[in-house]
Amino acid sequence: MPPGQAAVTLAQADGRGPALDAAYVPTGRSAYVRAGDKAGTRYLIVDTGVRFAIPDDDAAHDLGLSEPTPAPWPILTLLPAGPELSRRGASIARDAVAGSP
Repeated sequence: MPPGQAAVTLAQADGRGPALDAAYVPTGRSAYVRAGDKAGTRYLIVDTGVRFAIPDDDAAHDLGLSEPTPAPWPILTLLPAGPELSRRGASIARDAVAGSP
């Protein structure tokens, strides 16, 4: 890790338990990866340590993503999963209002 940078503590952190406690992606950056080989699921990992599934080439194109970097699934599975990033997912209406800070 570069000097002055720190890993982000994940919401799932459990100390000595089985969950991953922290992750590091440079602030304001992300990592576009593919689980395993060329046929593996693609993910966008953001600087909060959350992985978001990228279901197809259209979604990757819409997000301005090019070629994913291979990453081992056993490591990716340790990161908390966010919602799928897709046109279909973005158009789902939700009956919820965010709470006030």
